Amino acid sequence: MPAPRLLPQSIAAEDLASGRLVHWGTVPGKPVEVRALHTSRRLVSAKVTAFVQCLCESFSGGVLA
Repeated sequence: MPAPRLLPQSIAAEDLASGRLVHWGTVPGKPVEVRALHTSRRLVSAKVTAFVQCLCESFSGGVLA
């Protein structure tokens, strides 16, 4: 049996709403991790900060470490 394919809600939301995709529930197992890497500088740019904040808000129960 092939492994289940996981799609971010931001990508699949429109297809789910239209019925082109069907949500079959959650897949048990290891949690999905998202990492944002950027150059190490003394001051992080506003664009990087906004992007990381958007990621944190997009994923419920998100942890910023």
